[in-house]
Order: sequence, then structure tokens, then C-alpha cells
Amino acid sequence: MRHAYRAAALLSEDNNTQVGAVVPDTWVLPLVGANRFSSPNQNIPANLERSRKYPRIVHAEMDIIFTAAASKVSLRGATMVSPWSPCPPCAQGIVRSGISRIYIHKSAMDKTPERWKDLLEIGHEILEDGGVNLIMWEGKVGDCTNLFNGEVWEP
Repeated sequence: MRHAYRAAALLSEDNNTQVGAVVPDTWVLPLVGANRFSSPNQNIPANLERSRKYPRIVHAEMDIIFTAAASKVSLRGATMVSPWSPCPPCAQGIVRSGISRIYIHKSAMDKTPERWKDLLEIGHEILEDGGVNLIMWEGKVGDCTNLFNGEVWEP
């Protein structure tokens, strides 16, 4: 979980909520992703405004899935670790890519703003229907910080 939080802190280009993800059981090194723009040309101040950011930013889960596809790496049976629960499109990508389990952090879920809770519930349903084991990990991560809903916190 700490690696996912650190990936978010190092790689995320989101100015409000940093999300990272890792798939530790691929290649010699794990796959790492974060919520970021698909091209450096998109990472401009105007695109960090909420109305422009959401349709342009790639979520951490899909960042990993796209990287795996481009590298011809199979995710079938893999485990993903991401502090926050996947939205519906990311849950669809997880199911379709063959990932078999995902760990999320209960503390991050407890901090989820109301405006996202319905979508995350749909994401959970998609994972369940797709046979992906969703595991809610509880505990203090330590030794990292994260930006979540505009606030810095230590998970």
C-alpha cells in the first residue's frame, strides 16, 4: 500500500487528489501508475480546473492497464493495490484486463467525499460481477503523505 501512496505522491499530476496504483506481481519490477495526463501537452494550468481535468486525466488504474497493454504484459490473475476504490470505468478496465484481486485502503475510503460514493459503489458492483476479489485493507501505512480532496494527510 505504501508503494501505491508513494507512486501517487511522485507521479500524480492531479492538484486535488493524488491516486497511485501498483501491480506488484508482474515482470521483474512492478507496474506503477498514477492519475495523470496522457500527454505532457495536456498538463497545463487551465486543464487542472475541475471541469477540464476530469475528462482529460487518466486514472491510476487505467494508467497501469494502458502501460501493460502497450508493453504486451498480461495482467491475467494479477493483484492491484490502490488506496482508493476504482470508479466504474476503471473497474471495467480491471475486470476486462483479467486482474483477479484489488486491495484498497479503508482509511482512504472513509475519507471519500459524498459526491463520489455512489460511483464507487457502482465500481464495487462491477468488480464483484466480474469476479474480482475486492479486499479492504485496514491499518496505518506510515512513512508517506498524500493529497486527498485538497488536503495533505498521512495515511
